[in-house]
Amino acid sequence: MAGAVALVLLGEPFTLPAAAVIAMGALLPDADHHKTRMFQAVSLAIGIGAFFLSKPVMQQRFGEFNGGIASLCIGLAGTALFRLLKPKHRGITHTVFAAALYAAITCFLSTPQLALAGFAAYASHLVADGHVKMI
Repeated sequence: MAGAVALVLLGEPFTLPAAAVIAMGALLPDADHHKTRMFQAVSLAIGIGAFFLSKPVMQQRFGEFNGGIASLCIGLAGTALFRLLKPKHRGITHTVFAAALYAAITCFLSTPQLALAGFAAYASHLVADGHVKMI
């Protein structure tokens, strides 16, 4: 809700990308709790990201087929590592630093207005949980 209010105050239209940024900001703090869908989504995204980031290098080094297999292993390892080494619940993801990092990444990928709306959504989750930490 806070993200949508921020959009209105900034005079921005409520679009599908804006809704996605706000929803992600509101749910991302719980990426550290293994029972949430956000944890599952982040685990999957890390694996997919590791796969696609490693694929060109692995294919160049080991050939197309073997490089693809190596990239798949890297993706699976990335997911497994996140699941094994996940941050403690209401730890780093429940900080103002994490909210600011989310806003910075959003600003880099879209607009400052969407970044502020995403920050507002993220921060509202922290306030609602009553676990606002600076770092």
